[in-house]
Parts: sequence; structure tokens; C-alpha cells
Amino acid sequence: MSFKIMTQDDMDIFFNYEEFADPATYNGAGIMVVEDTVSEMATSVPGIILPSVSVLIKASDVAKPKEGDTVVYKGQAWQVAPYFTKDGEIWRVTLDGEIENQMVGL
Repeated sequence: MSFKIMTQDDMDIFFNYEEFADPATYNGAGIMVVEDTVSEMATSVPGIILPSVSVLIKASDVAKPKEGDTVVYKGQAWQVAPYFTKDGEIWRVTLDGEIENQMVGL
């Protein structure tokens, strides 16, 4: 078995809903993502801190992320931040929460 085939088999396990992945939509298309890191980022508005999450996406699902694209993940709309990298066949994409979603109830 070649290394390429073994790597593909590993990705199929890694991006399996029953293993590590969660469903999401990327600009309306259904994909599976693996959550990498969760953080917060400050804004220019005093007292407003937005959530940020980094996810892993198969390059076969998204050819190239674009800043501002919409990802719906865990019931929340996120925007693709300008920070994404590709490692082999996997994109690491940072998603920023939308300020409108965070100001509800203020």
C-alpha cells in the first residue's frame, strides 16, 4: 500500500462524523470540519470580544478558502478570516464570529 493511499485512509477516519468531525456548511455546501482551537479576539469597540475558532477542512471539499466566505458551524454563522494555511491536503482556517450575533441582548 502506498503512502498516499494510507494518508487518504487516515483522512477518511479523521473527517468521519463518528470519529472527530462535525458537519458544517461552507458557502452553502455541506462539508465536515474538525475543530482545532477556540479563542477570542478583541475588536475596536470597547467591551466587545468576538469568538474565533480554527477548523481543519479537507482541500477536496474547499479548493481555496477566501476571506469573508461564510461557514455555518455548530448553528452559528462565521466569516473566514484572512488567516488560513494549507498543509498537504488539509486547510487550517480561522473563523471569526459576526458582531451582529454577539450584540443580541446588549
